Amino acid sequence: MKKYHILSLFSVPFLLVPCTNLVDVSAKTTTYNFFPTDNGPIDTSYSGTVTTVGDRPFLTLYAFNDNRFSLIRNRALAPKTAWFYDQTVSRNGEIYYRVATNEWIKYDEIEGFSGHHNRKHFEKKTVTLRVRPVLPAPVFDGNFNDTGKTLAVGSEWIAFEKPVYFGGNAYYQIGKDEFVAGERVINLH
Repeated sequence: MKKYHILSLFSVPFLLVPCTNLVDVSAKTTTYNFFPTDNGPIDTSYSGTVTTVGDRPFLTLYAFNDNRFSLIRNRALAPKTAWFYDQTVSRNGEIYYRVATNEWIKYDEIEGFSGHHNRKHFEKKTVTLRVRPVLPAPVFDGNFNDTGKTLAVGSEWIAFEKPVYFGGNAYYQIGKDEFVAGERVINLH
């Protein structure tokens, strides 16, 4: 019986070693040619071309009415196509480009752009977050619904520096359509 206890005592640390390693997570920093003021007026001082991403069958278009964006359900853009834009606007942390009369595409659905009037420069910065001790942090989608996924206690994640706000609470974007509540993480910068 003593052999079993001694053997168990020495084997437990070896079993826990793989569980204590942190995984390095990195994210690219995206550089914009300009910085439209969030929730500000439509900016007509920039124009150029945007190229849609190639990893989706179609890219979503939005209409801009009454200072709000709504999904256009009967039209979309093809992947890997270039479109002229003549206006930009930012709403709730999302940047949109106007590619046709009242048809806008989000920044995250383009993979390249060129433009004119590049006097201003903006870089979407990232921060490192650590999940607070005690409970795992739930992951929410872009509509702030619980996805059923969780982030492990003590794990570290790269997120965009500026949180988005919903229902008076701050959320950090940690992935495409993935958010974590600010109260569940520690900002390590």
